[in-house]
Amino acid sequence: MIKISNHSLDAMAKKFGTHMDALTFVGGGGEESDGILYSYRSGCRDMVLKILAISKGNADRAFKEMDERTRFINYLGRHGMDIAYPVLNTNNNIIETLDTGDYILVAYTMDRIRGRVPGGNDYTKDFHIRYGALIGKLHRLTKNYPTWTGSAPDGGSDVLNWEGEWSFFYSWCKDAEIKQAWKSLKSELSELPVTRDTFGFIHNDPHINNIMLEHDRMVLIDFDVANYHWFANDIAIASQFLLFSTAGGMNEPFKDMDGLKFFYTHFMNGYEMENHLDTLFLNKLELFINYRRLLMYTVSQSWLESNPEDKKSWKRMILNSPELHLFN
Repeated sequence: MIKISNHSLDAMAKKFGTHMDALTFVGGGGEESDGILYSYRSGCRDMVLKILAISKGNADRAFKEMDERTRFINYLGRHGMDIAYPVLNTNNNIIETLDTGDYILVAYTMDRIRGRVPGGNDYTKDFHIRYGALIGKLHRLTKNYPTWTGSAPDGGSDVLNWEGEWSFFYSWCKDAEIKQAWKSLKSELSELPVTRDTFGFIHNDPHINNIMLEHDRMVLIDFDVANYHWFANDIAIASQFLLFSTAGGMNEPFKDMDGLKFFYTHFMNGYEMENHLDTLFLNKLELFINYRRLLMYTVSQSWLESNPEDKKSWKRMILNSPELHLFN
């Protein structure tokens, strides 16, 4: 994230009915961050302003992706989903932009969530049921969203779709064996049915750290990689906290299969309260869990080069992933 000048920050703040001196830094802004967050008051509401910087060379596509995602998130919020979502500002816009010369700043505002990320003591039967119901509700709502196989707002190629995501990670991946695993995975995914009941605009990253607990509310945050994908992908990603636990299946096979089955039994009980998913996709969940392993390996490949033992074990779990038999 680039440094934002005071002049640009004040100009952007005014687009949201406030000014720079009324903003309080919340987080972000580092080299690894995709944006920077500020809190402010708007009437009687606590708000969060998120500002991102987009290079002009990639601005057209990046803006279309963001526009598609914010419209989807706003749709979910208006239909009762417990999420942090962009809302209309005083200009009746969801997104505002500002050309700074070298970059284009893009910003949106959300109601502030005053909650916490779940911890180990929260991982009860009731928590997993609520977690599943939250994701099930998202999928139920997305089945009525106008677009569902991909998005091409200007009539050209899709701005967002699962194949574009696959292509991005495949191109980024440097390891020949893992690249081959990406190719094999695409072949398997391409054979899956694409129907309104199994595929659509999903969160695409609903792991435990993108959940906030606010009193009795469970709130889903961070839709920055929302995409058109199979619903089963969200369900697989929900188990990421177990994949990276001491008993989980990232470095080595699961040591605690009972814990994994406990999670998915109650998660899917909650999910089915809101949305039904064909058994075919429950039986394919291992495929989507391995998709997550591939993605996390590719994202972490620079770190893995400095941690050869982890690299070796992660690769082993990708290339020789054991069958889980989660639902039988």
